[in-house]
Order: sequence, then C-alpha cells, then structure tokens
Amino acid sequence: MTATGMTGTSSIRSRLEHRSRRGRAASVTMVAVLGLSLSGCFSSGFVYVSRRSPDGTILGFKLPGKWATFDTQQVLEATNGPISAAEAKNIAAGEWEETFSSAPHPNADFFATAENSKYPVGFAEARPLNAGERDAFNMGSLRSEILGTDPYSAPSPDPYNVTAYRDFASATNGLRGSSLTTNIKLSSGATATLSQIVEVDANTNWVFAITVSCRAACWGPNSGVINQVLKSWSVKGNK
Repeated sequence: MTATGMTGTSSIRSRLEHRSRRGRAASVTMVAVLGLSLSGCFSSGFVYVSRRSPDGTILGFKLPGKWATFDTQQVLEATNGPISAAEAKNIAAGEWEETFSSAPHPNADFFATAENSKYPVGFAEARPLNAGERDAFNMGSLRSEILGTDPYSAPSPDPYNVTAYRDFASATNGLRGSSLTTNIKLSSGATATLSQIVEVDANTNWVFAITVSCRAACWGPNSGVINQVLKSWSVKGNK
C-alpha cells in the first residue's frame, strides 16, 4: 500500500483494503473480549478497555467515558454493510479491532474519517501475522501498520512531516515497537495529525496498535486528553 494523501485519496484510508469481505482467509478464533469498566481507577470520567489475544497477551487503554466505542463487528459492518456474526468472524480472521470517537455523530469507520475529523478519533487492534509477513517484518513495517506506508520512505510528493518518533523494546517479554506522531498534508491543502503506537510480540506472531487522529486544528486543543489515551496504552505479553 502506498501513501496517496497528496493525490486526492486518503493515505490512511488505504489501510482499509485488508478488511473487504473478499480476500480474507478462513475463520480463525476471534480475540476474546475482556472489556472492563474501571473508571474509579483513573481520572474522573474515564473507562478502561481491555482485551486478551489468543496467545495470552493483554491489551488495555483508557478513554473518556463519553467517547463512543465500536467493537470488531461494528467496525466491519461500517465497511461491509450488515453481516452475521459468522461472516464477521470469517472477515476478521483472528483480528480484533476497536474504534473510538469523540465526535457528536461518531462513525465506526476510523479510516474513512481520521484525516478530516474535527474531533479526536482512534483505532486499536490485535492482528495475527501470516508467515510471509513475519519473514519480512521490521521497524518500517511497524511504522506502516496504520498509515499503509512508512513515513520515512514515502514516495514523492511526501505528505508526511514526522514530529516525534522513538523505538523501544522490552527486556522482560520481548515486545518491541515504536511510537510516531506525524502531520499529514492533505490534497485539500489542510493538515491532519496522527499519533500511533505499534508493537510486535517476541515471536513476531502478533501486531498490537493504537492510533488517534484528527485535523491539526483540533489536535492542539485536545492534546491533553489525546496524550492521556495514548499514554494509557498497555501491552502485557507472556514472559
């Protein structure tokens, strides 16, 4: 997938290609849901979202209680239309997805709204990697997971201006990843801002990610709550 934000098509939206009803593998067990409401443990008005992947890795993050959330089936229906639970399981092929939005009229389809939203919107996932992906997976793959291309090697004209970046690795469980914040110049002339944290497990079997995006004009006034959401992201893998 390539960045196409400068040519009239959303660069983030290109990430949607893997979610179509066609072209997905046969059914794989869905990620188990462990949704918890733990607002008393955090800042007033926040709730905690938690999921466990089949390998035992636990993901979690907190959101303002008034933000809307959409589970995997709702996200898939936003891009495929009404589907049964069995169809959702087949399309997901083991992937868990959750989108969230602070917009007054929220949309489950993060990738269709992320670059033009006037309110913070976000996406989280736990995605199994296939054998081909595992063989070629590297730091560029982490940076490309949400955007569909690596901002550090984007084709010309380059719509990305990376404003913050760091790599990290855990000595206890082998998780490794990166966090990245970038401005994205849109074909309309406007600018969007996106921040992401993407990690892979020690055996390169799973990718775990969270991202938040909105128009650059919305980012500054909402940077405090956006940073709270991103800093709350936790991936606890097996030792």
